[in-house]
Amino acid sequence: MRTALLTHGNGPKSVAAYRSLREHSDLAAVVFSGRRRQRRSLSERFQRYGGWYAGQVAAGRVWTKVRRLRIPHAELRANGIDTESWKTPRDDARVAAWLKEREVEVVFVAGFNFLLKRDFLESFPIVLNIHSSLLPEYRGPRPVLWGLLNGERTFGSTVHHIDEGIDTGDIVAQVSVPRPWVPLEIAVEHRLAQRVPDAVKSVLDHLAKGTLPRTKQNGGSYYPEPTLEHRSRGGVAVRAD
Repeated sequence: MRTALLTHGNGPKSVAAYRSLREHSDLAAVVFSGRRRQRRSLSERFQRYGGWYAGQVAAGRVWTKVRRLRIPHAELRANGIDTESWKTPRDDARVAAWLKEREVEVVFVAGFNFLLKRDFLESFPIVLNIHSSLLPEYRGPRPVLWGLLNGERTFGSTVHHIDEGIDTGDIVAQVSVPRPWVPLEIAVEHRLAQRVPDAVKSVLDHLAKGTLPRTKQNGGSYYPEPTLEHRSRGGVAVRAD
């Protein structure tokens, strides 16, 4: 089964997804997303998000750097895995055509900086996302941070079909882990990454047999970026009942 991975390429989830797909499938390509341009200064970001958030981000960057949690381009080249960059939201048609040239059948997404539109989704039989929460709860960009803020004792990862909503597609696999004693986003992500291979292998096994399960999401919640304003209002969680 020829697969592709869309990812920003850094961090526990991205690396775990890459290694799982390389081991258990014919990983044909990895597409790296560029960073969204943010024009806020450091002081503006501190005012918008606060010290707690800044500390979480700093811890994540240090952890990622020390543990070298980056998909290595040299390793990709050595294994004959093609790479491409997705730099702007308008690159969807170009990247879709590039992946189709490589006969990709299933696209996995793990930590990607752009939303996928209908035309891209309809270009492939199956497009799946690895989201760091137990959907349908905690849809949105930073689910682990909100879980920590809300005192959750269990965290999880969900593999789900991508539709035109935000983390609303049918669920195909889930794994969970207990809250680590260190209340850091990166510590939770590290634990979740250790379970990602189980979820990915299960999905690939089901795909090979034609028995991939689909569970529709009911209810749930969405949390936006954890700014100081949103946190003071309890997250402005949007119920999807």
